[in-house]
Amino acid sequence: MTHRCLNVLLVEDNPGDVFLLQTLLKQTESVQFDLVCATRLAEGLANLSKTAFDIMLLDLSLPDSIGLDTIDKVRSYTLDVPIIVLTGLDDEEIAMQAVQAGAQDYLAKSDLDDNMLARAIRYAVERHRLQTELAQAQRQEEESLKKANDELEMRVEARTAELQEANAHLQDEIAERTKAEREREALVTHLMAANQFLEQLTQEVQQSHREIEQLIADIPSILIGVEADDRISQWNAKAEDALTLSKADVLACTLSDCPMTWDTQVVLQGVRRCRELQQAIELDNVNFTRADQSHGFLRLTISPFQLSSAGEPGVLILGQDITDRRLLESQLAQAQKLEAIGQLAAGIAHEINTPTQYVSDNTRFLQEAFHDLATLMKQYEAVCQAAHDTCLTDTHLNAVKALAADIDAPYLRDEIPLAIQQSLEGLERVATIVRAMKDFSHPGGEEKVSADLNKAIESTITVARNEWKYVADMVVDFDPDLPDVPCFIGDINQVILNMMVNAAHAIGDLVAAGTLSKGTITVKTRRVHDAVEIRIQDTGGGIPEAIRSKIFDPFFTTKEVGRGTGQGLAIAHNVVVEKHGGTINFETEMSRGSTFIIRLPIDFPLPEST
Repeated sequence: MTHRCLNVLLVEDNPGDVFLLQTLLKQTESVQFDLVCATRLAEGLANLSKTAFDIMLLDLSLPDSIGLDTIDKVRSYTLDVPIIVLTGLDDEEIAMQAVQAGAQDYLAKSDLDDNMLARAIRYAVERHRLQTELAQAQRQEEESLKKANDELEMRVEARTAELQEANAHLQDEIAERTKAEREREALVTHLMAANQFLEQLTQEVQQSHREIEQLIADIPSILIGVEADDRISQWNAKAEDALTLSKADVLACTLSDCPMTWDTQVVLQGVRRCRELQQAIELDNVNFTRADQSHGFLRLTISPFQLSSAGEPGVLILGQDITDRRLLESQLAQAQKLEAIGQLAAGIAHEINTPTQYVSDNTRFLQEAFHDLATLMKQYEAVCQAAHDTCLTDTHLNAVKALAADIDAPYLRDEIPLAIQQSLEGLERVATIVRAMKDFSHPGGEEKVSADLNKAIESTITVARNEWKYVADMVVDFDPDLPDVPCFIGDINQVILNMMVNAAHAIGDLVAAGTLSKGTITVKTRRVHDAVEIRIQDTGGGIPEAIRSKIFDPFFTTKEVGRGTGQGLAIAHNVVVEKHGGTINFETEMSRGSTFIIRLPIDFPLPEST
């Protein structure tokens, strides 16, 4: 099957992102793309003046333009090309502002794959085409109605004048009745012609409405039109497939009365908020039941929209099934956890092996000592028996003394308690490591639970000990009165581990270079108003200014191959900010080190599930 080639203008100054987008577009088999790249906004606008593009992929952080003003500059230049905004952050507020400024869609680069990108481009082009055709159809309809009305008024006025003249002639010239009758018949003929014209115009308008309905039905997104009184007036085929309700079942029903498979209360709140603010509202991760009865997630955009020529404006709901994307995000987070486990496995084995080794050595020593002492006990028993039989001689006593000297009894008396004590300490060390691993690897559940962060951090420090003990000393300053925090403790353990490993690597680079003999990692906890603050400070080399704005970007890393995927800080940001409503920031100074500051709310509204 042959597909039309879409002309795409990419305005992006990051070569890595350009390469990623080129690769994703080339991988798309369902649509062909002709990609033109520009690294500055001025260059992109120059390309728009020379070439007709179907879509524009626009980064908001360009050398000559930053932020939402970039969209305004493009829109002031042309309204004929749809815009998809690309950014490194999945920020709902920025997404809404971008759509309000004139963008068709908003994509986070971290979420992109070839299908998502191609689908977003097709949808944006189709929506732009639909909006243009809708506007043109409305204009044509209004012009046609106005023209018909004007023509009808002119004809009626003309015919009225003729009737008045005819009436005057009838009054003045009764003899000319035949002529007046002919004029009346002519007028009737003209009126019938006008009526026929109106019928034809009505048919054309109805045909336009049918064409618009067909366009709406063919949109590959869920499209639902809701009137001002919450009655559903539009319901396309994609909505039927996704929500398993036919158009006939829902038309004229209210949103609250329809047996939807989505979270109705969340959607109704979004509709109310859209009407209050009179702006587009984005709803991410709306729970719904898919056609195969599996659990899924929808991303909905609720926008004010005039659904009829009269009356108050309603809302237009556009939706996409993002279940597969959520699955990919979950798999990515799981891959990060597996990477951390693999990274720590050798170190933990070493930490357990060391105390196990000297427990084993001491056990062998105790075995030999017991054998020697048992032999000595037999000699003492022989002496006791000889004394009992009144046949004790110096030979018996000398044999005991010789054996005691041979096994070095005073040495055994001193060393055996020490060996037992060392063995007990070694076993306790192993037990401590096992308990820390158990606490660290606790999977948690789908709901937040109150957790002792001091204990969680202490367990993570123990688990990661082999990562930092050769390059840094660990200093802890825990607030003993720190309140428990509602959180997904497994995710928080992962965040703390990432910070510990990053701090150890930062110091380790200086130690390997010979500029530092041993550094320090300091971990502090405290309460700050209605939040708990965790500070992880290292004495590494600091973060260069050129990359500070990128460290939370997915797949960004300065480490060599084999020391991470570049996902650690990106996942940490998602866990702290998105899942817990907290903040994660950093302070850094070159040659002095860095401090990462995590704040988690003590009383954050708990979601139903992760």
